[in-house]
Amino acid sequence: MTNTIVFDPLYIAHILTGKITATIRLWHLSRVTPNDTVLFVDAYQRKPFAVAKISLIETKRFSEFSDDDRDATQVFENFEDFSKIMESFYGQLVTEETEFRIIHFRLIDDGQEEAIRKQQQAMTESDQEQEETSPQQKRKK
Repeated sequence: MTNTIVFDPLYIAHILTGKITATIRLWHLSRVTPNDTVLFVDAYQRKPFAVAKISLIETKRFSEFSDDDRDATQVFENFEDFSKIMESFYGQLVTEETEFRIIHFRLIDDGQEEAIRKQQQAMTESDQEQEETSPQQKRKK
């Protein structure tokens, strides 16, 4: 199954136009790795909006962010605004020493058709797995 990365709708247009080419996360690196193909999903509608390939993952503290990092991710210039946003997303205290994952990506396409197909396939697989272990199925056996 394809990994997903969820985005606030505020960033979707910027991602689709290429203005944002990286995202910042606090979760562990094992979730996605370079060269993975991932499905980008709208956080509120839970609908896919793009498919991307992960090109690079870096771990940095906010104080280590370069201008290129800020341009790629649309990070706020001051730490106070950035930390408030990150704390609202993750529900944990963020300091200047907190390590962030900067996940660089390249869109494969606008993602709509491929994303929808992959989502439907994943839902079908999930439904099949649930049916195989449902009490009704067990009673029939």
